[in-house]
Amino acid sequence: MVMRGERETAWPLLEASLAEARALGHSIGECQALGFLADKAHRDGEIEQAIALALESAAIAAALDWRWWEAGQIRDVAEMERELGRLDDAERHALRSLELSRGLGDRRQLIFAGAELGIIAAYRGDAARAGLLWGAVEAEASSRRVGQWESGQARFEALVLRVDGPEFSAARAEGGLLSIPQAAGLEPAAAG
Repeated sequence: MVMRGERETAWPLLEASLAEARALGHSIGECQALGFLADKAHRDGEIEQAIALALESAAIAAALDWRWWEAGQIRDVAEMERELGRLDDAERHALRSLELSRGLGDRRQLIFAGAELGIIAAYRGDAARAGLLWGAVEAEASSRRVGQWESGQARFEALVLRVDGPEFSAARAEGGLLSIPQAAGLEPAAAG
């Protein structure tokens, strides 16, 4: 129901699912319900509550060694922290999501986490870092289709291009030659 856009109908069911999952000790169901409730709180502008719910979901996922879910929840937290202007926290969460995604080989989440890091750099006014990250994200995204990226790309691009200019453009070209983990400083650039 949530994925079909029937959010108002879905929320009471999600809250009931959360209560039932907790009563039954079904941690995966609890994780998922918390994640969807975090999404609702975020959409409703209740960002602090959304962060708390997403972090709770991520913590349960980490305990279950469900890294894919953890990476997504942590990346969502990074976006919300950025929206609140807490850029250090946002960057810490985006890097954690990137590390998890790299370990999983999850290209989609790698792209989203890399884009978030580029946006955070742009919010800081760091055109070189924003360009480097954005160039790596664009290169990876253009190598083959990425689920959900195409529908959100313009929104992310508008946020990162706030520092567009010669420094951004030069770094963007350089970033196009790097992997996202290289651009983020998690891996050394290949000797060339």
